[in-house]
Amino acid sequence: MKLIIKYISIITIMFNTPTFAGDIVDNKLWSESNNQFKIEINSTNKGTFFTDNWSSKLTAVKCQIIDDKCIEIWKIKDFSQHVYESVIYASSSLKTIDLNNDNKQDSIFFYSVSKDGLDPDILKGMFHIDDKKYAIRGTIPKHIDNISDFEYKFDKSFKSLDIKVVLKCKELWDSYVNSIFLKNIN
Repeated sequence: MKLIIKYISIITIMFNTPTFAGDIVDNKLWSESNNQFKIEINSTNKGTFFTDNWSSKLTAVKCQIIDDKCIEIWKIKDFSQHVYESVIYASSSLKTIDLNNDNKQDSIFFYSVSKDGLDPDILKGMFHIDDKKYAIRGTIPKHIDNISDFEYKFDKSFKSLDIKVVLKCKELWDSYVNSIFLKNIN
């Protein structure tokens, strides 16, 4: 019984305690082949928006939990120090899924570099397949009437993937982008 309680306590601590600076905006914890893994996404905004002291940062980290420590596997940092931009995590977009059918969990999440006003946002879809980063980046208009401003492109790294995996990533990208436009229509 003590072992089970200790295990639950460790998981609770690891899940709710920030691994890196910033507020946790999302995280996932899972087991795979008797190993524990965690992905944590943190957000930090400093200063006052639209002033010279403003900065916005997003950090995403995947780690393996070994002996109650989080051993980093990969990390993504993105930030903006422009007074009119924020780096914003797309709420609840973090998913773990086996994209290439190798019985290991890959990950996907979305975030944007959002500008004040009517300028389009920069949307980024981050895919980690076998712990290697693949990104789709696009310009997303803020209003459906500006749909002609929409464009996106795959990183060159996608060329190394099987076409079925690339198509699955595009399907996930399209699904997320369509959900953005559906929110703007309603």
